[in-house]
Amino acid sequence: MSSKATSTGFLDKTFKVSERNSNVKTEIFAGITTFMTIAYLLAVIPGNLGEVGMPKQAVFTATVLSALIATALAGILGNYPFGLAPSMGLNSFFAFSVVIGMKKSWEFALTAGLIAGIILVLLTVLRIREALFDAIPHNLKMAMISGIGLFITFIGLKNAGIVKAGGAILEIGVLKDPAVFIALIGIVITGVLMYKNVKGALLIGIVATTIIGIPFGVTQLPSSIVSLPPSVAPTALKFVGWDQILTIDMGVAVFTFLFVAIFDTI
Repeated sequence: MSSKATSTGFLDKTFKVSERNSNVKTEIFAGITTFMTIAYLLAVIPGNLGEVGMPKQAVFTATVLSALIATALAGILGNYPFGLAPSMGLNSFFAFSVVIGMKKSWEFALTAGLIAGIILVLLTVLRIREALFDAIPHNLKMAMISGIGLFITFIGLKNAGIVKAGGAILEIGVLKDPAVFIALIGIVITGVLMYKNVKGALLIGIVATTIIGIPFGVTQLPSSIVSLPPSVAPTALKFVGWDQILTIDMGVAVFTFLFVAIFDTI
């Protein structure tokens, strides 16, 4: 028996592929498709958190590692074909609500996220999270989810320069700015691809916009194609002390993270 057949048989037996009316080839293609669907996070999350002073390269590596570990555990321990990665809702609230809105350090926000994560695990194990979620009316759930989505949309428009703070609540940005123009092109390209149900539409839109932006000076070519992954040391275990943990602001931040974590994953 060839090594290829042996490896295929191992995967089939381990993950019960045939029992689920599928095959290894189909599952590999589905995995690639899933990656293309969520790969945009590798560009967006470091960008968001970099806005509040976190080292972008370290955040990039941390994002990759967290997605790798979470996805592997879901597949190996739970046998679930899920691609798991940090959510846009959580990292947006981290950067723009806790750090910028509450005027706290990113270390403070990181500590709040850790505490919220521990509490969320306990709520899930004790099945309290499910009970809380079921107790909330459906219309209120949809309103909360829509609110999180609109918040993320606003951040994207603001970062692109399409809207900005003005005398009123908001005003249109400088549309003649090359960065704004490229952002609008990217929105159109991504929107059309999503309308056509193209797999990896977000990733393709990001890549296309990046390439288009090069001659305009909005984006730059990388200095190298391949390199070792950046170290996570600049952000690893950078938590605040008990003097900041035992505060009302920390309680508010933890509650915010719990709220977003519960409804951002629906």
